[in-house]
Amino acid sequence: MIGGGVPTRGTCASVCVPIGNRPGRSMNRVITIGQLEAAINRARMAQPASGPESTLTREVSALGGIYGRLIWERKDRIELEALSQTEQIALQLWLSPEAQ
Repeated sequence: MIGGGVPTRGTCASVCVPIGNRPGRSMNRVITIGQLEAAINRARMAQPASGPESTLTREVSALGGIYGRLIWERKDRIELEALSQTEQIALQLWLSPEAQ
């Protein structure tokens, strides 16, 4: 588990440091596609796909789902309130401190 008790798979729990989970900080109400791409890249570097099927971690999968939704809807930003709790947690973990 990392951050606020968010479970992860593999050995990441012992080596990963969540970027955006800082005490006393709240996230912006809108996340841009550029901020999301940066969060995905940070999470993938720290938690690469694993196993013979190249399984993504829960957080990377959640971030990818947001990205896919933005592309499908042809949007370049999304409001935080439109995200599930799992997606919000993934963003808090991997969004850069400057974006929050």
